[in-house]
Amino acid sequence: MDKKTTGSWLIYQTGKLQRVTDQSSFEKSYLAGKSGILLSAISKDCQGTLTNAQIQALAKASGINTLTELPVLLRHLSEQGLLEQGQNGIDVLGVTTSSCLQHTADLFDALMPSGIEVASLALCEEASNQPLIFNEAKEKLSDLYCLAQGDAGFLLKQACEIGFVDFESIDETTGLLFNGNLFRRDDVAKVRKVLNSLSDLETQKQMEFADCLNAQACVPVETAVECLGKDLFNKLAVIGMYDINIVSN
Repeated sequence: MDKKTTGSWLIYQTGKLQRVTDQSSFEKSYLAGKSGILLSAISKDCQGTLTNAQIQALAKASGINTLTELPVLLRHLSEQGLLEQGQNGIDVLGVTTSSCLQHTADLFDALMPSGIEVASLALCEEASNQPLIFNEAKEKLSDLYCLAQGDAGFLLKQACEIGFVDFESIDETTGLLFNGNLFRRDDVAKVRKVLNSLSDLETQKQMEFADCLNAQACVPVETAVECLGKDLFNKLAVIGMYDINIVSN
């Protein structure tokens, strides 16, 4: 993911984390996201000065606790060279609104986040592209981010409970992960029915093609048909498992 996408997901996750009481597994994600929210509120297109009263007002409007959170966030932004604190206010050091998401990603990296926190951002991105099978997502995150199986399972459980992703049960052993803002539950139900109907061979082909697509980002339709077979390709395409775009000259 590029930095703007990473920053966007950090802001998204922070909004979800504000609604739960236990944020201990995502403390650095939360701090980076909150810092990004504050930075966006106080940023200007050129270097500017804000009084303490203005900062307090902007923080309150952004849902930031001015007693417990604001001092920590200002110190964190100051340590990263994004503002200078004075007795009567702050100087914003040339941060623009368009660069806030990139700075949010940089703030996150500077905190040296855990593998679980980094993997959670990838999970949000993947589940927004298409619904994911729980067990497959667990294996993939474990492999890509060197997570123990227990940690990968813990991440998915936390992501569902906090609301990073939505969950729909397929059967007693697994389910689908998806972004409820992009996929309606009736769409997910269709995906579930089709995936349940796949044979073991079709499931294996679907998984192999998913690896190919993830590695290359996009492939010609002809390649997809060759990998999956025409019938399976049509079955998966009709439920929106893949985006099909026509590029013409």
